Amino acid sequence: MTIIPGQGPCFRCVFRELPERSVTSTADVGILGSIAGIIGCIQATEAVKYLLGQGDLLVNRMLTMDGLTMSFLEVEIRRDNQCPDCGNN
Repeated sequence: MTIIPGQGPCFRCVFRELPERSVTSTADVGILGSIAGIIGCIQATEAVKYLLGQGDLLVNRMLTMDGLTMSFLEVEIRRDNQCPDCGNN
């Protein structure tokens, strides 16, 4: 999800509450380095598209990846008017 203030939802619109416990290392949650690399490349591509003003950014959309099936799913995300960070309050 590409977050551009004032143009779409913010991080807190999607993830309102903080996790109950903090994660101290990637070993705690089982992050596979190759998947982090793939997602990092996608994020870098979004940044380049934003800087060049080209392409269709992932604003209002979240891209998820299933590493077991190598499939991607795009989910529409709307700005939450009640969001404590970017809402109408």
